Amino acid sequence: MFKSGISSFARAARPAVLPRRALRPSSLRLPISSRWASTASVGTGKIHQVIGAVVDVKFDTQKLPAILNSLETENNGQKLVLEVSQHLGENVVRCIAMDGTEGLVRGAPAQDTGAPITIPVGPATLGRIMNVTGDPIDERGPIKTDKRLPIHTEAPEFVEQSTSAEVLVTGIKVVDLLAPYARGGKIGLFGGAGVGKTVFIQELINNIAKAHGGYSVFTGVGERTREGNDLYHEMQETSVIQLDGESKVALVFGQMNEPPGARARVALTGVVPASTASWRVYLLSTTGMDSVHSLSIICPILSIMSSSQSVIELIDEQVHKLGCIDAPSWFINPNHKAVFGDRSVYDELVALYPLSVAPSLADVMAASTPPSSSVFTSLPGVTPEKSWAVYGLWFVKPGGPPKLYCGSGTNAITGVESRLESYKPGANNLPRFVNKAFNEGYTLSHSGLFCWTALPSDALVARLRARFLLLEAFFTIVFHASIPMVTDVYVDDFVLWSREDVAWAPLCSHLPLGEAIREGIELSPEQLEIVNAVRRARAHEVDLAKSRKHRLKRRAEDEVAYKAKVNSDRQAWANKNLDKVNKNAAKVRQKNKSSRRFHCDECQESFQSQHALDKHLTTQRHADVLAGVQASPLSAYAQNLKDKRQDTLEKGLFTCAPLTVAEYFRDQEGQDVLLFIDNIFRFTQAGSEVSALLGRIPSAVGYQPTLAVDMGGMQERITTTTKGSITSVQAVYVPADDLTDPAPATTFAHLDATTVLSRGISELGIYPAVDPLDSKSRMLDPRVVGQEHYDVATRVQQILQEYKSLQDIIAILGMDELSEADKLTVERARKIQRFLSQPFTVAQVFTGIEGKLVDLKETINSFKAILNGEGDNLPEGAFYMVGDFASAKAKGEKILAELEGQ
Repeated sequence: MFKSGISSFARAARPAVLPRRALRPSSLRLPISSRWASTASVGTGKIHQVIGAVVDVKFDTQKLPAILNSLETENNGQKLVLEVSQHLGENVVRCIAMDGTEGLVRGAPAQDTGAPITIPVGPATLGRIMNVTGDPIDERGPIKTDKRLPIHTEAPEFVEQSTSAEVLVTGIKVVDLLAPYARGGKIGLFGGAGVGKTVFIQELINNIAKAHGGYSVFTGVGERTREGNDLYHEMQETSVIQLDGESKVALVFGQMNEPPGARARVALTGVVPASTASWRVYLLSTTGMDSVHSLSIICPILSIMSSSQSVIELIDEQVHKLGCIDAPSWFINPNHKAVFGDRSVYDELVALYPLSVAPSLADVMAASTPPSSSVFTSLPGVTPEKSWAVYGLWFVKPGGPPKLYCGSGTNAITGVESRLESYKPGANNLPRFVNKAFNEGYTLSHSGLFCWTALPSDALVARLRARFLLLEAFFTIVFHASIPMVTDVYVDDFVLWSREDVAWAPLCSHLPLGEAIREGIELSPEQLEIVNAVRRARAHEVDLAKSRKHRLKRRAEDEVAYKAKVNSDRQAWANKNLDKVNKNAAKVRQKNKSSRRFHCDECQESFQSQHALDKHLTTQRHADVLAGVQASPLSAYAQNLKDKRQDTLEKGLFTCAPLTVAEYFRDQEGQDVLLFIDNIFRFTQAGSEVSALLGRIPSAVGYQPTLAVDMGGMQERITTTTKGSITSVQAVYVPADDLTDPAPATTFAHLDATTVLSRGISELGIYPAVDPLDSKSRMLDPRVVGQEHYDVATRVQQILQEYKSLQDIIAILGMDELSEADKLTVERARKIQRFLSQPFTVAQVFTGIEGKLVDLKETINSFKAILNGEGDNLPEGAFYMVGDFASAKAKGEKILAELEGQ
């Protein structure tokens, strides 16, 4: 992918973003803790090679650090932690860096610590923010505790886990009644921006502390620094974090700008990781659909560029690079690259038809924040002379967000004016989303020009039109005027601000890069060959994609039969070409043996590869030969295993299984811990990046081949033991809204409940905005919650579903056309809907209403009373923002008394 001039400066100051999976030993290996316990430091190695976040370290001895051991080196005077991932041979280990490697040089010493990464644990971590290596990043000094534990450990054994299914009472009515959380379970939290996720999380943290005396841990994985910063300050405002008092939550942050190793390990630490430097600078990176650059880096660069060249030259520079991006032909018309690939041709066209731009554009593009609405409402109108232009349309509607559309007018006769005049309600050939906006009640508030130039001569109409398609695409990308798409990854280098920070909604359904160029461009034979080469390559890609799609379809229909067919085909080929296979194998063996290329002089054995020889040199059998001891390989291994386990017991190392802060609170202090992970998809994404860095062959959709093992290794540690529990609430991002994507599909297999926050409910002013019909839980079973709870919950869901089905009739015919039974259903459903609201303690500073923590038994009795008609004589307002039914009844009587008094 092309790296633009602007973003390359920002990326130079940004560490690479890549992650690493948590290795899970097979049943034939030693437990992870035992392998670490007997691993002493092997001394100091030297940096051998640095490739982004991957660092190779070479040691002088054949004894190498164990896999997952941490190494420490210095980079620009700061400690840099490396985690061993592979043994490459020739005394070299491959490591993943936990921070940026810019400035790291070959030959620098790297000290083996003899243990994995360890982090501080215990009550001292409450109210503090750590990164993945356990260093505090909240500028409040060191964490005062001597207790440190490794970030890798095994899940609790079955004998240690609790076998009973228990409900974790949160004190939130809608959750406890309709989608109860399992004690030690995993909950998926779904919700968009502005629906109350942060307040919901803070109330859960507060209620767990009050009702259970437990603690909470917030783990931020691969999300924006801004969100972590806001959450930290909001927790201080709501007293969840008390700088001078007793805090209830520990935080560990590993956001987007972190290297992949840090982001992959953050979820394992069970705390919310963040980087101090990134909090100060707000240096953000792009990951997948998120396209946010470091504004603090970009803005000075734009200012410097503006002083030496005009904003017009800057736009022309970026537009030319946009036309030459490396993307498939279906995404960008290959004619762009064929015509403008030669920069001199593009510069000649720019010289003939220079741009004029809106006066405010230079300041807008150099600003650190997105522009306000006044920028778009003040764009200049059509010039007196006919011109071609890229324009912006600003749509407004009372009570709704403004919307922006970017387009270009390139009529060879009338210019842009005729195009702007066509934007009227009901007009033909309107863009799809523009027409939809008109139908939704939006009006065109203002239309103005971003840039324009004179009408071209007939000979240059097609080429200038191609240039304006690129200009239209450029402004659409910069101002987020197009809906988010998977293909944004091809152009994210041109994005200046976060999409979440803009105050308007997009109206463009796509980028015009792939559109055909009207009038047709006359291409030279050389240019035609360039276009044909691109299309031939694309045709080959399509054929490969069709073949792969066919294989995946066959595999999805019957995976067992598919694998059997593949294996039989392979075996058939091998049988058919058996002579060839055996001949080649024999040739290789004979060549290696005769050349003694991989030979152990002490044992007088030759091997087929360097890897086999390196493996032999680490065996006990080789060590016995060196020591003159004659022992069988089996007995040597058994004795070695026994020695390692005995060493673990004698030293008292790693006798405490918990790895993270959450596990420490559960296993050592017997607490009910609430663990938040935001976002669990980034954990998988980081593991995929690390897997690619280490050269592993990717699996489905490009994810790591060990996806299920990585996810299971982390999720299985979130469970209930005989001492305490960890209940996890995990924000789940679904890429491209594809629920069959391997990342979310693997996550769903571990979830016990889903809590869906609905924008429609939040727009009614009902908080928490939990959707009572979409939220589910496996705990809502009469064998778990009891028959009374189950019956009340199902009756509530039934009456809400009936109300939902009657809403269309009410909207068309009105309440008067309903039967008396339906009217009663609607009245009770509306009261139940409002009774599902609840004042939160953490929101008291904003609402002025005292928060309510409602007991589960009281919740069941209150809804049972409403269903039985005990609240039929009370107004709907009595049920809004109250705790139990008694409070609603008292509020209703007060309202009725006030009405009678009037």
